Amino acid sequence: MKPVKKDLQIAIDGPISVGKSSLALLLSRKLNILYIYTGAMYRAVAFLVLENNIDIEDEEKITRLLKKSRLELKRPSKRERYIDVYLNGKDITSELFSRRISKIVAYTSRLKKVRDYLVDLQRKMAQNKAVVMEGRDIGTLVLPDADLKIFLTAEFRIRVQRRWLQLQEIGKPREWGKVEEEIRERDRIDTHRKESPLKKADDAWILDTTNLSIPQTINKVIEKLKEKGFLE
Repeated sequence: MKPVKKDLQIAIDGPISVGKSSLALLLSRKLNILYIYTGAMYRAVAFLVLENNIDIEDEEKITRLLKKSRLELKRPSKRERYIDVYLNGKDITSELFSRRISKIVAYTSRLKKVRDYLVDLQRKMAQNKAVVMEGRDIGTLVLPDADLKIFLTAEFRIRVQRRWLQLQEIGKPREWGKVEEEIRERDRIDTHRKESPLKKADDAWILDTTNLSIPQTINKVIEKLKEKGFLE
C-alpha cells in the first residue's frame, strides 16, 4: 500500500489527547511517509525558554534564540517515542513531556513570532514529499491545501484517561485530577489564543475516536484515503 501522489499531504488537527500523535505515527509507518510532529517543536521552544531562563512573555528574546538554534526531528530511536527531537545537536526528547514543559508550552506557543517561524519551518519540511502532519492549526494554516484534512475529537473523560496513561508509560506519572486540570487549561488557551486558535478547517473530515481503538482509527483513515483515490 502506497500513496498515488509523491507529495500527498495529510493534515491532522484536534485538541490535546485525542490520539493525533499515535494516529500520525502509525499512519506514517503504514504508508512509509514522513511524520512531522509539530507539538514536539513547540515543546522544544518551551525547553529552550526554561533552559535559558527567559521570561515566557519576552517574544523578541525567545524568537531570536530560536532562530539561532538548530531544531531537528528524527525517526524515533525508542519504541515509546513518537519522534526524536534534537536541539543544537542534543537529544532533548525525554525532557519534552515533563511537568515543567507542560505548564508553559501553551503560553510560549501562542507567541506570534514563534508561530510564524515554526510554521515556515514546518512548510519547508513538507515541501515536495508525502507527509502526515499533526497539530492544532495544520489544516487551517500550515497546510491549507492538504489532500486530506482530519479533525479528531473524543469525549473529555477519554482524553484524560489517554493522557494519564501516556504519562505513566513514559515515566512521568501524574495524579488524575492534575491531568484533568491541565487538559482543561490547555483547551482554554488553545481555543482562545489570538494567533491560530484551534478550530476545524471548513473542509475537514471530523473523526470521533471516543469508541475507537488506534487500529480502528487507522483503518477508517485508510478507507477514507482509498475513497478519495489517494492510495493504490
